[in-house]
Amino acid sequence: MHYMPWFENPSTNGGAWGIHWTMANQNPNNMDGNGRRQIASHYYPLIGPYATEDPVTMEYHLLLLKYAGVDGLLFDWYGQGANDLPHMLANVNAMIPVLEKVGLEFAIVYEDQFDGSLDDAVSNMRLLGQTYFSHANYAKVKGRPLVLCFGPQKYQTPAQWQQILAALPQQPTMQSLWYQSGQIGNGAGEFAWIYSDFMAGLHHFYEVQAGTLSSAGGAAYPGFNSFYTSGGWPGPSWTIPVGPDSLSQTLGLAAQHSSAVDFLQLVTFNDWGEGTMFEPSVEFGYSFLAAVQQYAGEQWGTSELQQVGRLQNLRVKLAGNGAAQATLDQAAQAFIQNNPAQAKQIMDKVGARFAHVPHLDVMESGVRFDHAGSGTTNTTRQGFDAKQQAIMGPHHHTQQQAPSRPSSRAQHRHQHAKKQL
Repeated sequence: MHYMPWFENPSTNGGAWGIHWTMANQNPNNMDGNGRRQIASHYYPLIGPYATEDPVTMEYHLLLLKYAGVDGLLFDWYGQGANDLPHMLANVNAMIPVLEKVGLEFAIVYEDQFDGSLDDAVSNMRLLGQTYFSHANYAKVKGRPLVLCFGPQKYQTPAQWQQILAALPQQPTMQSLWYQSGQIGNGAGEFAWIYSDFMAGLHHFYEVQAGTLSSAGGAAYPGFNSFYTSGGWPGPSWTIPVGPDSLSQTLGLAAQHSSAVDFLQLVTFNDWGEGTMFEPSVEFGYSFLAAVQQYAGEQWGTSELQQVGRLQNLRVKLAGNGAAQATLDQAAQAFIQNNPAQAKQIMDKVGARFAHVPHLDVMESGVRFDHAGSGTTNTTRQGFDAKQQAIMGPHHHTQQQAPSRPSSRAQHRHQHAKKQL
């Protein structure tokens, strides 16, 4: 599952909402009659806008993926740099031990676009290898660590990539974005993505392109409907209808051509700005993850996903109640141990025991809001470290800073990705 680690709320961002919730013109402090915040998306997270680093959000996301039958995360990763890149790097690094405890794998999707020089790219690739390859749950394809490159976008010659990849401690299974492996060379494969020609593009990749590659990754997604134009950022105007039909088509095609690829990438868990989210939403509920359960032949169903959502809700409503959180830690552990029935029993007891607790004015995971809309944290960074240990064992940027990736990765795809179609 492709995962964006870049979301921030006022508790983690010096009182300001992060740019991936605001783009150029949205203000999440504004709320509609249903209590939903104005965010840079046509869709709305079931838990509201959140901060990636919040341990309650992290627990919720990873348990959802576990019970959806997903094997792991493919992190969108920029390495070191300016603006919010250090924060994103810290978020990824904080999730690694939690992934291991939950029983999920991970790998890196490297973005080269903000490397200031070739030396910076080499340094980031060295950091990637030294930081992640030694983890037992780092995903491997063909017996080697998997590294994807979203592009390349900046360094586009095999000579440059030979120098970049030499910084790794061992040879990876390297893949570029589809139809760009020649820019990396060095035996690189490719992974499929989203494009305006929808199923025609995926058919061509599976039936023609994949057979020519040293390794290949498929793609399935629920559609594409970006907020860029509405949000004041440049980006594509084309859309692919977002909903169960699009997801059914892409998953069905992936199943037909499973022998043509080495893995299937689900695109994406939480790119709310592009409308490609598998994460539960107000509009679609848990249905996209339920479709993944069916595709994977998972033993669990929607009810288990809903119980994970219930855990998140109880965590938020009982924030600051140490006794309740300690009991909910036991529920989280039961989920990790593949015992959702026990987790439900524990949460039932929590609900009964703390039914007398007044409803807290808590609206989003990790943030308690007063009626004026300003945020105060329920989870400090110190609390994050303690909670991470309990559950499963201040970086800032402002809204005025430049995005940490191009305003539209889809715009990059529109210009470069499908050169043959």
